[in-house]
Amino acid sequence: MLDPLLIKLLSISFALLFLLAAVHKLTSLATFRATLAAYQLVPDVLVAPLSICVAVFEGLLGVAWLAAWQMSAIAVASAVLLAVYTAAIAVNLLRGRIHIDCGCGMANSAGGDAMLSWGLVARNAIMIAAALAATLPVAGRSMGALDYVTLAAGLLTIVLLYAAANQLLNNGAAIGSWRNRHD
Repeated sequence: MLDPLLIKLLSISFALLFLLAAVHKLTSLATFRATLAAYQLVPDVLVAPLSICVAVFEGLLGVAWLAAWQMSAIAVASAVLLAVYTAAIAVNLLRGRIHIDCGCGMANSAGGDAMLSWGLVARNAIMIAAALAATLPVAGRSMGALDYVTLAAGLLTIVLLYAAANQLLNNGAAIGSWRNRHD
């Protein structure tokens, strides 16, 4: 059984992840369309409508995580979406196509593109496991004031860990690209 604090932490974390990703994609739709096309996994005619559908679906998932209604369905839908992203990354890595912006975050707004890597696959596998953890039953206890302090600290920790992991993945891709050019 999951503690209600953990389910709140998962819910808010995934809500932030999906809402921010949706906003990023919708406000940079042309860039996201180009990224989606670069993956070369769907026919060109489907890229434009699919880019909108993906962004809207992420936004809906974000709202659903906040509403916490039908948590198991939300968690499974999130895990499936993340698994599709992970499969798309893996397919392109196996094709040797590493110089594609992953389209999976707000790296562009910070001036750097997150390139495809096996580290992204591992990061997504961890997020899939976390999403699926939300399908477990929740213990029936009410949250107290200390729980909310812990929740705030936990959210801050998750945001910082996610940002640090993304920066390490970006740095690793940049170093790998640099080494390949100078070998």
